[in-house]
Amino acid sequence: MTTTNTNNITFTKADMRHLELVKEWFNSPHVQEFWGTSDYTWNNFTNNILNGKKELFDYWIASYNNEPFSLIMTSDASEDNPVYLMPFLESDGQPLTLDYLIGNKNI
Repeated sequence: MTTTNTNNITFTKADMRHLELVKEWFNSPHVQEFWGTSDYTWNNFTNNILNGKKELFDYWIASYNNEPFSLIMTSDASEDNPVYLMPFLESDGQPLTLDYLIGNKNI
């Protein structure tokens, strides 16, 4: 028997159309409980989206069946050698990071 999975998970580079959605997620209690209430990540996100200035992360929206549910943050940690990551990086190879937050917890 062959089973076909019709559920789709897609990733889209975050842009202006996602700004209000991500703001809503950042203000959600379940996100603030994990990420805290610091403005750093939100400011970094908006600076990236509004001004096209990448500090460390590329931002992506993950969707399930076309319903956005997560903000994904990826980076090449060798580009800027962020101090807070240095103790965790291998001495050779390409260090990549992947962070995420679940915005829509009902999916």
